Amino acid sequence: MNINYSEDDVIKIWNDLKSANSNNAVHKRISDISPLDIYFSIDKDGSAGLMTITVNQPDTVGHKFSVFTITTGKRVDGSYAMTVTLKNKEFINEFAKLCSIICIDSYHESKMTNSANFIIEKIISWQKLFETKKSQRLSIAEQIGLFGELITLELLLLKNSEDAVIESWKGPKGASQDFQFMNLLIECKTILSTGTEIKISSLDQLDIQLERLYLQVHTIEEDKLGLGISLDRKVKIINERISRYPLLLAKFDALLIIYGYSNESDYSSPTYILKNSKCYLVDAEFPRITRSKISNAISAGQYLLRLSSLTQFVNEGPFNGTI
Repeated sequence: MNINYSEDDVIKIWNDLKSANSNNAVHKRISDISPLDIYFSIDKDGSAGLMTITVNQPDTVGHKFSVFTITTGKRVDGSYAMTVTLKNKEFINEFAKLCSIICIDSYHESKMTNSANFIIEKIISWQKLFETKKSQRLSIAEQIGLFGELITLELLLLKNSEDAVIESWKGPKGASQDFQFMNLLIECKTILSTGTEIKISSLDQLDIQLERLYLQVHTIEEDKLGLGISLDRKVKIINERISRYPLLLAKFDALLIIYGYSNESDYSSPTYILKNSKCYLVDAEFPRITRSKISNAISAGQYLLRLSSLTQFVNEGPFNGTI
């Protein structure tokens, strides 16, 4: 039985269950090959959900989600049932995407995994998917920022596995650095060709402990001759690159949604040309303001770095080999 569900597949299953016209909740197991006992569900009111049966009691204490209701109960056989039901139908597409990720990820779990806690952990990991639903377009600054992060993502894909690269992209989730590998961090900045400075947006962004940290700066120029690449085209190129991997495709799409990018908006223009990319090694001598070196009385801060003063820190970076 298939386990590589797309967003549309999940929504179709919910619609099929709803068409059963039952006055009770109805369920369909996600797959016979999944080691976890998880089901697509429609409750008696017609709301979409995901239900699981597990031997161990679900740990739902302290978990509250604005768009879900979570119900648990002990069954007559001593096992536990937990149902996650979508209460805000505005997020049906995002919930379907999350469910597709849960289905595919479940295949790699052990039969001993507490499936309820597995689902809760996935919801927590992807909760930014549901925190803000942007109906407006990304601003030009946001488009440029995303364009630059996708350039870095493409560079990383040249030498590293698709799985490792997509998993490392933490920028959309609000992490201090845009890409986080084991003991290696990359913060990405993108400026127009007229720019001479970059903005460091927090005290944590260039604060490191044991990790290697690289600052990747892309300089782009708006195209006037029809030779550039649009944000839509950049997304499509990466989609084509990872199209063989349904789970990664779903995760990449979810990260784009979290960032605020939507296929419903047209980003076919403007188009940009990459003028140059420079990588800087952020070492002990690199000029920066960090949380670990200032008074505890200072809770937040931003600052600008002049690129012309960073020449001595230029480095080939982590892009010439496998990370």
